Amino acid sequence: MQVEIQYIEGCPSLPLALARVRAALAALGMDAEESTTMKPKGVPFAGSPTVLIGGRDVCPPGLITVMGSSCRTYQTAHRLEGAPSVGAIKGAICAVLEKCSHAV
Repeated sequence: MQVEIQYIEGCPSLPLALARVRAALAALGMDAEESTTMKPKGVPFAGSPTVLIGGRDVCPPGLITVMGSSCRTYQTAHRLEGAPSVGAIKGAICAVLEKCSHAV
């Protein structure tokens, strides 16, 4: 399984996204091929950072894409944050695997 974090240069939420991906993988007792991809300006994507598990967005934004440098926010249990929650990432991993023997 591949985990990719897409981001724009200088993204202040990249370290948080990386930490949460690593925490989700550790909680599930899993290893993954982890990579980060800096997106150039003008390339449409869902905002920075975007976490992809097996090519699927952890929190699909629908049909809305943004152009260029834009931060992305995620609704967590208590507020908007700059990265998806560990729980959302764990859920996305289980969905990609189509089963999960670990509690999410």
